[in-house]
Amino acid sequence: MPMPEQRLTPQQREVLAVLEAEHRAFWFKDWDGYAAAHAHAPHVLRWAFTRHGGLTLRRGWSEIGPRARAEMAGLPRPLSEFVEDVAIDNLTIRVAGDMAWASFRRTYRLSPVFGASGPNGPIDELRILERSEGAWRIVVVALLDPGLGGEPIVQVSADGRIVWVSEDAQRLLTPGDAFVVRAGRLRCRDGRADIRLQAAIRRAHARDRGLMSIRTSVPIAYAAAEAMQLCWVTGESGMVAVTLQDRRPSALRIAAAVEVFGLSPMQADLASAIVEGRSAMEFARERGMRPATARTHLRRIFAKVGVATQTGLVRVLVSIQPPG
Repeated sequence: MPMPEQRLTPQQREVLAVLEAEHRAFWFKDWDGYAAAHAHAPHVLRWAFTRHGGLTLRRGWSEIGPRARAEMAGLPRPLSEFVEDVAIDNLTIRVAGDMAWASFRRTYRLSPVFGASGPNGPIDELRILERSEGAWRIVVVALLDPGLGGEPIVQVSADGRIVWVSEDAQRLLTPGDAFVVRAGRLRCRDGRADIRLQAAIRRAHARDRGLMSIRTSVPIAYAAAEAMQLCWVTGESGMVAVTLQDRRPSALRIAAAVEVFGLSPMQADLASAIVEGRSAMEFARERGMRPATARTHLRRIFAKVGVATQTGLVRVLVSIQPPG
């Protein structure tokens, strides 16, 4: 792991050695080495807010240790070639008596292994250590993804109770046009969509495994004042995040569909119309083509995407790129 040049005292070098040992041990699947870097005590803490792991709060080694071990066991293999390429910047280490803290930014490049669901890009990290019996041990781990923010996100527990609301989400909840808060729970005014929303929340919570669970996103279509809208239920470690409104233009999803399924320009335009709630007949009238021609294009889209209905087509297209 490349480290910046910095003048360090002997104690700071000891702290840095523990940080390097912890990092290498995790990605090399070395459980004994990872456990040796941490204090095995009730007061240890792990906090994270990342795109691939969501909001995580773990207390005590009795909880953190088994989860870390399970996640390490789930790695496909020791990732030595990627770990060596992780860049670290803005390193600061301070030592005061038997306590020390270190802050830094790591830039992960693990997309060849995990794709979009794994740690890719910069993460701001903090470690607090204490010295016991002459050895430094980590007692606090904090991770923050600097790319988060600007989304209408509601963090909920397994039963849908609201834990945290972003400013953008609060603005959507205030008029209560599509989503409301009832008895402290997030609900959708569209009854059918609400059933799917609650089921997706329960499923996402049930997938909570490991130290930072792999992110999974499920789209939910709901009726709004102007047109059908999408929200996303995203599985997070210990919690569930609901993105109330997918603000990305449908063109982004259709562009991805063109690449994934090999749609022609006309098929892409028709697919875009379907996603936006228009029928093939309406599309035919807009383009001045015969309805039979539009239906032929639609059948060819179905064949390429592997679906049999417009509902199935929309579900696949909106699932291509969950919000990042």
